[in-house]
Amino acid sequence: MPGPAELPRAPRLTLHLLGGFAAVRDDGVEIPRRWRRSTGQTLVKLLAVAPELRRHREEVMDLLWPDAPMDAAAR
Repeated sequence: MPGPAELPRAPRLTLHLLGGFAAVRDDGVEIPRRWRRSTGQTLVKLLAVAPELRRHREEVMDLLWPDAPMDAAAR
């Protein structure tokens, strides 16, 4: 009797934070080139430098969109 079907493995993401930011999947796709906005890169950098630190939503919104009203940043 065959075992359960294996789920496809998600590609591994490697982050390079020193000497220039880069995020590359193990299948060769460079992620930052696919991001339309720099805030995506900024958020990944922010979370990657301190993975053990949980950040409040309001703190992240203030870091990414300091001049935006909170209701606009929440969207």
